[in-house]
Amino acid sequence: MAKYPQHIAKILSAVHFREWTTEEKLWIDAWLAEDGHNQAVLDAVLRKKELSKDLDLLSAFDTNQAWEKHKSLINMPSSVDNSHNAFRWKPFFYMAASLVVVIGVAFFGIRPGKTVQEQPIAAIQPGGDQATLKLADGTVVPLSAGEDGLLMNNGLTYEDGVAVEGVKKSDFSSFEISTPRGGQYRMTLPDGSKVWLNAATKLAYQEDKEVRHIDMEGEAYFEVSHQLKKTKGKESEAKPFRVRAGKQEIAVLGTHFNVKSYKGEQRNYTTLFEGSVRISTEKEKVVLVPGEQSVVEGASIKKAVVDPSTVLAWKEGNFVFNSERLDEILLQVGRWYDVDFIIEKEYLKNEKFEVMLPRFGQLKELLELLQKTEKIKFRYEDRKIYVSEK
Repeated sequence: MAKYPQHIAKILSAVHFREWTTEEKLWIDAWLAEDGHNQAVLDAVLRKKELSKDLDLLSAFDTNQAWEKHKSLINMPSSVDNSHNAFRWKPFFYMAASLVVVIGVAFFGIRPGKTVQEQPIAAIQPGGDQATLKLADGTVVPLSAGEDGLLMNNGLTYEDGVAVEGVKKSDFSSFEISTPRGGQYRMTLPDGSKVWLNAATKLAYQEDKEVRHIDMEGEAYFEVSHQLKKTKGKESEAKPFRVRAGKQEIAVLGTHFNVKSYKGEQRNYTTLFEGSVRISTEKEKVVLVPGEQSVVEGASIKKAVVDPSTVLAWKEGNFVFNSERLDEILLQVGRWYDVDFIIEKEYLKNEKFEVMLPRFGQLKELLELLQKTEKIKFRYEDRKIYVSEK
């Protein structure tokens, strides 16, 4: 279920209320073929009795408990927790928790003690693999949510070798790729470098004989491959890799780093994990070593030592906020769940929280966790969530 949990969850959630369309049946067939366990999950969803039991189990939206429940439901051995399959399957069962709540509330009615206010929040699903590619000739390609990685070389394929439909050209020296709110994607560039794109991110790539260059907005993690210039009769030189994001330019040779630079936000962040990068603005230049983060605000640059695991939590499928401001937290959460938060009191923006949850969990669970601090409460209206003092 690692490949397209959001799409499958939406299709399954409709099973008791209408007939699936032909396209939806094709999605389900592909999903069933992906893993033998998926048939057991589908059978469980189709059983009204099991849905009722799971709704009772999930009344507190406890996703860890849901994982254990569904493991036993499909007779999955406990030893699988330590395997690669457990990593692939656990995100689905966070989704399954969401699915059971959505279907259960609609099918069995509102449970005692639940307010109408909670219903729409329970229906909000986390993001998934979504992106759009625009080639130099103007061709626009929606990338399949059923695949989890893109390869650009002599041709355009997904990581499992399936060709991307509608693309014939093999020159990818210039292109754009973007993810929407609620989307993420990963890809391998023509030079072999790897990029992971977070939600609401746009990259424009250009390569010539002298340099590899990216203009970006949003957040992305890079693993840059070392490459030499193609020169005749001269000693080969390293081919620079440069990223322009906001008011900063990042010069790279071969390294791993994360860039966060969303439009409308005052600060641009670059965090280095391996190698070396140079950050430049109109007035300053700094060099980062692994474990350091640069913060660009205007033309000034500051450096700090950070916890790499916190910065890369989004790439690993988690939310990890370590004493972060509420407005910063809700910006990231809103981009992933494609909702807008409106903080009604200015002082609340500065309140700091510590949160650690999977990105494939229910939004309602995250909001309830924040409310337990007794500092804030949430109100939902027309896909906007208002934040007020408790």
